[in-house]
Amino acid sequence: MTFRCGSSMKSDIDDYEIERAHKESLQFYHSLRNYKDNYISSQINSALDSLLDTLRLFGPSHVFSSYNGGKDADVVNALRAAVAKHADEHGTLTLRPHLVYFAIEDVLKHIDQAEKKYGLDLKRFNCSITQGIKTHLESMGDTKTAAFVLGTRKGDPNCGNQEIFAPSSSWMPVSFMRVNPILRWDYGHVWHFLRTFELLYCPLYDLGYTSLGKKSLTNPNPALLKRKYPVDSEHQSGSYWPAYMLSDWSLERAGRIAPPIKQVSGDSQSDSNTTNTVKSSESSSMQEKTKTAISNVQTAAMIIIGDEILNGFTSDVNLQVATKALSSIGVPLKKVCIVSDDVNEIIEEVRRLSQKFDIVITSGGIGPTHDDVTIKAIAQALDQRLKPNVDMIQFLHSIHNTMNNTIQLKEEDIQSREEEINRLSFLPEFSKLNFPPTSIDSTNNNNNNNSNSNTATPKTWPILQCDNIFVLPGVPKFFASKMDLMVKYFLTKYTQLETRKIVLDVEERKIVHLLDAFVQRNEEVKVGAYPFVDHPEYKTIITIQGMNTEKVDNAVAELLEMMPSSYVLRIETGLHHAHS
Repeated sequence: MTFRCGSSMKSDIDDYEIERAHKESLQFYHSLRNYKDNYISSQINSALDSLLDTLRLFGPSHVFSSYNGGKDADVVNALRAAVAKHADEHGTLTLRPHLVYFAIEDVLKHIDQAEKKYGLDLKRFNCSITQGIKTHLESMGDTKTAAFVLGTRKGDPNCGNQEIFAPSSSWMPVSFMRVNPILRWDYGHVWHFLRTFELLYCPLYDLGYTSLGKKSLTNPNPALLKRKYPVDSEHQSGSYWPAYMLSDWSLERAGRIAPPIKQVSGDSQSDSNTTNTVKSSESSSMQEKTKTAISNVQTAAMIIIGDEILNGFTSDVNLQVATKALSSIGVPLKKVCIVSDDVNEIIEEVRRLSQKFDIVITSGGIGPTHDDVTIKAIAQALDQRLKPNVDMIQFLHSIHNTMNNTIQLKEEDIQSREEEINRLSFLPEFSKLNFPPTSIDSTNNNNNNNSNSNTATPKTWPILQCDNIFVLPGVPKFFASKMDLMVKYFLTKYTQLETRKIVLDVEERKIVHLLDAFVQRNEEVKVGAYPFVDHPEYKTIITIQGMNTEKVDNAVAELLEMMPSSYVLRIETGLHHAHS
């Protein structure tokens, strides 16, 4: 059933089946136009309008679509309806939607079923998408531009700045017009459409898959896992809720595995190759940066998140706490902003402040309720996916295990806690959990009333760090506790080195023996020697730096006594920033 590029396939669908499919598709078109649902009617009509325009402008023989059995094949259902309407207006009953299929394992049976039921004119390829499109367009035998109907939606990895009509990329071997009828549909629209009209979709979606790709790079979505037991993964149910039950649509691609980084050379890359390469390199850089401790912090900003602050229901007290904590290590808080529980507003501020300041601290917007959107917004601001964090899963299990040892839980309570663990474990993919050193006394934990305690226990929640952003809770008691731990363990103090510069009118080689002896006797200061060849004013500068002013001044005095006074032009005092 699968053909190599250049091969063709004779359809085994007879004229009767084609006419039947046409009549059903035309009836489906009218059902779509007459459907009244405030949630999706405008999306349906917009898709149909763009498809009818496409058929009118390019002609039905030069309009084709890609069908891989994915949920975004909604566009195929809309296309067959539009084709039927176009055919009806032009008195043709044999007009069929033209489609190409690029093989994905485990969906062939579904493809065959859809082909027959909907009367599709489907060509199969087992080569690359680029080569398959080229072969298909060349088979048309003329130079007229074709339209390629896709299921691309805003937020898809390769969407970029595409609009409903978008010319193909310049690197493609052939030119065509991309048509994106469902560009502004979201995950909810897709499933509402499929289930409302009882349309065919791949059975894999009923097994927990929410986004289909290559078999080796696609898993069921972990957010849909049915968990029964809190600890031993061997006793988990191993089954998943169907795709349409995903409540957090930002996790749509959580089951997709990032492909390996590809080396790109010349102009031979495709859109997908380019995207994978760029994002992989960016992600690697970001991951490496996140693993590095935040050091030599000089400036900080704070984002306070919550409608309750802006509408006056709650007074913010975390700002003063943050200011005092940062001041204790010499870091000034340079910028503070308060935003509502709006994802786009948070994204905007996170991007702006994280680029301008060394660290950003967020307060609020994390938790189980609908308006707790901080983590989702930060992930989008950093162009990261939300993925289960292994360290967080282990931490949450350890806490619940301790509680289970002291409290006899019912089965429904265990199930509820597993769902909570599953939900809380989704973090930006390159985030870091900062676990402070634990104290011996494990009876104390971060939920006690001692909000100023910077002593951690095995129950102390880690501090989430995403790049240079520290994500803290909004509850004042917990915020204060996390600030104390953060400045003590996870920020390098910003201090100042006392610096003295001795400007000399003598070449460095003439004082090397003096400097060697001086350095051996003054290990508590840092000494630097910098020669300047052919400088009109001086020949050498000696720097002496240290944390203690008195020790630096004493070292300068000692060095001056070791050299003839004629060597010295002047002494400069300056401050040099350092970290410890």
